[in-house]
Amino acid sequence: MKRILALVTITVLLTSLVYTSVSAEKLSQHDSEQVTDYFILSAFQNQIGKAVSDYYKNDSVTVTYLHPSQKDLVQVFQSEKGTDLGYPYVVKVTVNSSDGTKRLGTDTITFGTSTPLENKDVNVAAITTKVIDFKHNAPK
Repeated sequence: MKRILALVTITVLLTSLVYTSVSAEKLSQHDSEQVTDYFILSAFQNQIGKAVSDYYKNDSVTVTYLHPSQKDLVQVFQSEKGTDLGYPYVVKVTVNSSDGTKRLGTDTITFGTSTPLENKDVNVAAITTKVIDFKHNAPK
């Protein structure tokens, strides 16, 4: 009886370990650069939308993101001390803008960003961002 109970317990444990390994593998379909890009895009989504609306002076303009395999979807730089940017980090995002009926172009938005550490804020969500450059490229 003890042997059967031990055998059943071991079988259940091994089955759950195999299932956990397979599940973890399914979650990891993108490389870490793609995951980081998606994370930054989701964190900056409101700022991206506002920057595009402000540039086109139209709240109905929507954005789509380049394919993740495309280079320069998201770029993050640490600005050098002594620069005039006034922000320790620079985030560049490239989006496609449209007004619902036609493509308006490809836009590269550059944000100056400070983290809670630089802001001396205990709120982890207290990231300060400001649009420092907006480059528009007309559709081809």
